[in-house]
Amino acid sequence: MNILFLTSGIGAELHPHYNYNSGDMIIGKGVKQLILKSDIYSDPNFIDISRFVPKDYSTLDIDAVVYAGMPQYSKVPLDRGEKWIMYDIHREIAKLNKEYLMISGGSGFSSIDLCNNENKETAELLNRITRVITTRDSQSYDYLRATLGTGNIVKQPCASILAADYINPTVKNTHSYLIYTPSTSRKEEVKKFYKKLCREYNVVVVEHSLSKAKELETTLNVPVKTLIKPEDFIIYHQAHTVISHRLHGILYSWGAGVPNLLHQTTDLRASALLPLEIKSVPNFEYILRSKSTRVEELLTNSLLDFRQEIKQKLIDEFRWRYDNAVQFKKEYA
Repeated sequence: MNILFLTSGIGAELHPHYNYNSGDMIIGKGVKQLILKSDIYSDPNFIDISRFVPKDYSTLDIDAVVYAGMPQYSKVPLDRGEKWIMYDIHREIAKLNKEYLMISGGSGFSSIDLCNNENKETAELLNRITRVITTRDSQSYDYLRATLGTGNIVKQPCASILAADYINPTVKNTHSYLIYTPSTSRKEEVKKFYKKLCREYNVVVVEHSLSKAKELETTLNVPVKTLIKPEDFIIYHQAHTVISHRLHGILYSWGAGVPNLLHQTTDLRASALLPLEIKSVPNFEYILRSKSTRVEELLTNSLLDFRQEIKQKLIDEFRWRYDNAVQFKKEYA
């Protein structure tokens, strides 16, 4: 079965000027694992397409469409320069008239404004072909219910907690303390926090955004690792701890069974973390004020059997929702 698989986590090498974020790749890998484990499609063949590569989808031999994450932006890069074209990805999906799933939608709404008169036709088409939409936070859930008016939208943990199982690298040892740090704001606190961690830990700095990595290297004067290929993610599995301000860095490490702590910057992230019992701190100062660098008492270190239980629950509930989608749609109508 051919599945048109759309995500932001494809095509960084094609569009280096685009702000590639490895969190999008994490979502994509997790969604693929969810589809495989839920067994909703027989022998799925994923046809990976970057939403940043304009394409006439009608030329493809496909049976269903899956979007990993939240479709955003009506503009995509035309070439490696500054030229952009208008490209309504929602309309292109709707025109295919194939079963459509949007899985693990987040809080970005750059252009999914289907409420206005111009996009009513697209919204109606999407409503007709959409089987299931899952979203990880309350704001996305409320927005999509108001926008699409469908009973097939459900809040679930982000599928990125399954990404480590999909990538499944061979891990021979654990050694590093991992920290993600913001690169464009609060630089002095970032430097203080990094220096404090270095007193007691072997710190490896990772940045999800390619466009911010160089700036972060300049701020900290240390090498910064980026995650582009699936094999790069082994660094998560080797870490004994992950501290991150990146939501999907935390969700990936949680799925890999690594103790972690989120530097919480928005309430939306807190909403996404509730089902997983992931711990967070409101800012760097919370740790900086402590007399010791030791943060073990703050870490999310839930038992592996609990994590496996949550993963299986996500898979089972998604399958149940998929199987009963038509019923929910009728009830909402």
